[in-house]
Amino acid sequence: MRTSLFVLFLLAASSCFAQYDPANDPERGTYDWHRRRGTSQVVAGSVLTAGGVALVLIGQNRVLQSADVQGSTIKAKGGGFIAGGILAALVGIPVFISGISNAHKAKVLLRTQAALLPGGPQAFPALGLRVALGKR
Repeated sequence: MRTSLFVLFLLAASSCFAQYDPANDPERGTYDWHRRRGTSQVVAGSVLTAGGVALVLIGQNRVLQSADVQGSTIKAKGGGFIAGGILAALVGIPVFISGISNAHKAKVLLRTQAALLPGGPQAFPALGLRVALGKR
């Protein structure tokens, strides 16, 4: 018991004594930061959701295979798989949505940064018209 409490304290204290603080990251809020974060969150959310669905299907399969021939009693061998799968899918969906939001912020930042740069995109007329007003 003492050893587990000591290990828990060390894990909690390790983040307090870390030299890197993500809240004070100088790249925070830039295009690259949002793009990287959005991509990693979309991948993590997809993996969690797909893994959760797979666990639910595995749990359902185990429950159905553990049924008696008459179907009167069903042993819940796959209940843990089903509960874990539902939990993983429920955690994965908000992570996926957050990743899409960060990717959208990156697009908006890229659009505004490109418009403010001196060599950025310029508007050219699609159609030109010349009107002669008397003198040639």
